[in-house]
Amino acid sequence: MKFGVAYLVCVDSVSIILSAQTAQDAIFNSLAIGFVTDLGDSWWEFVQHNFALSGINQFKFVLREQKETWTDRGELHKHRLDDTLFPTAYKLLVWATTWKCVGMRTSFLRTGFGAVRVETVLALLLLCAIYTRQLFVVLHAVETNTLPAARDLCEEFKLMEGNSLMWDFFQRHMLVSMDAELMYAAENTNLEERCLAGELHRMQIPQIKELWHTHWATILFCLVLMFCVIVMPSVAIALHGLIQQDALDKVDTEQNSDIHELHKQMRQVKAYIAKLEKERGEAGSPPADEA
Repeated sequence: MKFGVAYLVCVDSVSIILSAQTAQDAIFNSLAIGFVTDLGDSWWEFVQHNFALSGINQFKFVLREQKETWTDRGELHKHRLDDTLFPTAYKLLVWATTWKCVGMRTSFLRTGFGAVRVETVLALLLLCAIYTRQLFVVLHAVETNTLPAARDLCEEFKLMEGNSLMWDFFQRHMLVSMDAELMYAAENTNLEERCLAGELHRMQIPQIKELWHTHWATILFCLVLMFCVIVMPSVAIALHGLIQQDALDKVDTEQNSDIHELHKQMRQVKAYIAKLEKERGEAGSPPADEA
């Protein structure tokens, strides 16, 4: 839910900031958007009301029966596969994520074997993709002198005019109607004329290529800055975890070797003590004829 709110705010706030006439207005709008990002509870109430969702009372977590998940060969147990909806897909996923050619004995999606790192990398790539797209959206808006919100309204207007099933489904299930607002915007502005003329199409691959050729220095600077602020710290933390884990493994190996050596010496000492006690017992016992 919070990700959805943050993404919508990130997308829609571009038009609010770009529509500001002065730097002061842009700063105040940015501060206002910062408060909007904290509307997760209000957003949930809105969704709960529209979809008639009720709260879950007296909910308790129950631990399932503890069973072995992985075999010694790094494969899923049959009873675990039987518990899933798509066992064949799970088997293919485990096979595809087990790279035996590099010495991996089990899937890197397994907990404790890289699952957290994979999740972190995927979230990082998604975040970088969103920020990169927003960078191109801002450059496209500045280049064409058209707010991104106008292009969004154009797409919604075309869906409404074309009697789109997706648009009808959205309005029917969200219990809101935007037809009146769109018609008002079309009548009081030149939205309909520009939209039908093809001036307000969304940014596509040709526009992205043109922006790269025109503003490659700005884009490269922003990408490098994004890498230094977002990517590099996460990579450093991941590498630090790997190095620390390798160091801990080496320490564990050395300690296990020392413990094994101490156990060996302890067995030798016990054997020596047993030998001394045996010799002492034989020396202290009286001969058979004297008894």
